[in-house]
Amino acid sequence: MKKILLITLFFVQNLPFGYAQSSKLTLKANQVSSFYQEITQAKLIIPITDAKDPEEKALLDAVKNYWKICPYKTISRKDFDELQTKHEAPSPKTFYLVKETYERLKQRKKDWAYTKYYISKQNHWVEEQDEPFIEFKLPLKTVNRVPTELPVAYLFGLMIKHFNNEVLLMKNEEAYANISGRKKLLKLNFKHSLKSYANKTLLVSKNELENYMINLPEDKKDVEKQLARFIKSIRKKTKIKPANIKIVNEADIKLAIAKADANTLIYTGYTIYNTQDATMLRRIDPNKGARPFHWVLASTIVVVVVVIATIATGIL
Repeated sequence: MKKILLITLFFVQNLPFGYAQSSKLTLKANQVSSFYQEITQAKLIIPITDAKDPEEKALLDAVKNYWKICPYKTISRKDFDELQTKHEAPSPKTFYLVKETYERLKQRKKDWAYTKYYISKQNHWVEEQDEPFIEFKLPLKTVNRVPTELPVAYLFGLMIKHFNNEVLLMKNEEAYANISGRKKLLKLNFKHSLKSYANKTLLVSKNELENYMINLPEDKKDVEKQLARFIKSIRKKTKIKPANIKIVNEADIKLAIAKADANTLIYTGYTIYNTQDATMLRRIDPNKGARPFHWVLASTIVVVVVVIATIATGIL
């Protein structure tokens, strides 16, 4: 008699959470109160290499215009580097606004390499430390898996507004703790329907197209074709009228952030933001379900391996 054993193994890789920026994913519930109390009574330190550099000047302008939580000061990059080498214990009276780039070991993930700014008492490699932090991830372009930074100065106003808003959310510790955690955040805090925003204008930077195409090989990166698919995907998932989805340049987005127009939304880093206070309305990954099956497979959606082992008594 033959005995047949059928074994089906499902290997599911986590979908990259991409650029979702909420501090509810980087702070534990029991850290919220102390983080809020400390940062509101601390000084924010910002390392600067060259204040005349357009990007660093834009960062300082954004901090000046939108950071309302605590006093801040800049220090030279040289002084900051020396500070990092001392490895001193973090002080509750000092927080840092730091830019870092990370690379993941699993390079097939969409965010296998990314750049972000974070605010924390820790002044280096915050993801490897125990100190809580708030973060804002920024777009990258990858060519043959080599990350290249894109100009992101136009997003600094949105970033600092977002940091400001995230800290203010911590004032109500009980309400904040109730939606702490990724699953609850996605279920309760993000708007699953944006129908009420259908008549608003959604601004999308051309840089976001690079994020959309990040897993495609170079010979598949037909900009015109992929742009049409990109817009179609956003329209389908947001219900925003096609005429209201605008692919714009960096200056348009920077101006919208400054105006804080209630009728304008911004899409960046897989997330839709309200331009008034940079609150996150919803995370949208246009890559999800947008690729042919073989690309879905290569893009860490689901890998299904079926192993059939036949154990038989006797040889046929």
